[in-house]
Amino acid sequence: MSLILETGEGIPDSNSYLNVTEAETILTDLGYETFPSESDLINASLYIDTYLDPASFILTEDQGLMWPRQAFTDNQGRTVKGIPKALKRAVAIIAVEFMEEDLFDVEPSVISESYGNSSVEFAYPQSKPGKVVSQLAYLRSLGYGGSNTTSVRLIRA
Repeated sequence: MSLILETGEGIPDSNSYLNVTEAETILTDLGYETFPSESDLINASLYIDTYLDPASFILTEDQGLMWPRQAFTDNQGRTVKGIPKALKRAVAIIAVEFMEEDLFDVEPSVISESYGNSSVEFAYPQSKPGKVVSQLAYLRSLGYGGSNTTSVRLIRA
């Protein structure tokens, strides 16, 4: 699959928030010496769209990615339009992590606990690398979106 860049206009079929040159510029400024491929950037863009529930509404009905959004105000009182720089930086950093492993390939950790004569087994997903978690947390702290996961607490009586 070839990279189709989202320019901030709501491009149909777009699959990446930045191209290799933009990613290299961002990552060089952050001190990185290895750079992701187009495939890594496409996967990182999809990862952001999967794990960040964006604020506001999509800009056009047929856009390929979740951003751009209709203008909204972030948690710092700034108007956000187009593809925010923080989102592009997060995609670049997450793309580097895709160079090491497929972040979508999640094998659950299985835990077994015993309570007297009974026991229970349950599974939960393994945590992602710290840089991935911190980038998503940063975007959420800016007010760019929330978590789209729900947890349920079960209490055994």
